[in-house]
Amino acid sequence: TFDSVTASDKRDVIFITPTHPLARQAAHSMEPSIPLSTCSEIVSEEFEAGRYPYAIYRWNKLGIKEDFTFQPVCCDENISDKILVLLEKAQSCSANSPITNSEEASIERSHYNQWCSARAVHIEQITLYAKAKLNSLSATHTARLTLLEEQRDNATHTNIRRMRQGQIDAAIREYESRARDLNGATNRADIIAEPVAFGVLNIRSQ
Repeated sequence: TFDSVTASDKRDVIFITPTHPLARQAAHSMEPSIPLSTCSEIVSEEFEAGRYPYAIYRWNKLGIKEDFTFQPVCCDENISDKILVLLEKAQSCSANSPITNSEEASIERSHYNQWCSARAVHIEQITLYAKAKLNSLSATHTARLTLLEEQRDNATHTNIRRMRQGQIDAAIREYESRARDLNGATNRADIIAEPVAFGVLNIRSQ
């Protein structure tokens, strides 16, 4: 199943997340295994004219929930933040000048540094968030359990006591499931990076 609630209720059912091997295999079967190679050009007075090799990576962010972003990388920091906007307005190169091996290697080094920093921040954020949520969950669970136990102990009818005990057991299972999910989020927090495209953006002046 792909549904976390169903997986929680039925322990004999396999829960398939985006990181599950079956999901990864399906994703790879629908995507090109080799990054695209492009060459574009644009006329702009905002940036200095020249040749700007770049790459676009897909960052799959794992943790509390799975998400992904496209991360552009260019050795020129002034271009990196604007590369996606520039590419939307760019046209294919009139003369093809693909990215070189040395340029690609330089970009990969730059990307690695960015990825390391972003990954450390992401893991710390997930860890702090999960810890805060776990503390709140524990406090709420303790208060709820105290109330249910008091209601059970004060009940005079056997059926009522049995019902309260059932509620206590359900509350404990729910707490353990949610606590397990939060602890698991910390353990699986990561950023998985995959190159989507390597290219060159040629900027020309008027």
